[in-house]
Amino acid sequence: VAATLEPVAQAVFASEIGNAKLPVLCLAMDGRDAGAPLIDKVARLPYTTVPASHCQRVAASTPGSYYPKTNEAALFLEVHGFRPSAADAGTVEFSAFNNNAYGYYKTLAVKFANGRWQVVKTLKHVSMQG
Repeated sequence: VAATLEPVAQAVFASEIGNAKLPVLCLAMDGRDAGAPLIDKVARLPYTTVPASHCQRVAASTPGSYYPKTNEAALFLEVHGFRPSAADAGTVEFSAFNNNAYGYYKTLAVKFANGRWQVVKTLKHVSMQG
């Protein structure tokens, strides 16, 4: 496992943010806050997108994770576990978590093509939506 390259994380967040169903997105990369430049590149309205440490992670389904500044429901999005298989390819882990009954986890294949990293395939998808 290698440190996740920021352009890999950017590709993953960009491909997954559209699946989010909660108003606040809390981003992390390799267990640390996603940096402001990365957040600026992937943030999309109508979501409020912030570093993960700005949110409160709550395992219980009530209230679930939230953004203390507004008390809105929050979804933790994290990219981690980058495993390069070549200079221009690899796999990476992605997780989305609100509470112990709502979250999903994916293993994604990524490839560098046309001058940028891209998600090319979902290799594994586990979902909990209770």
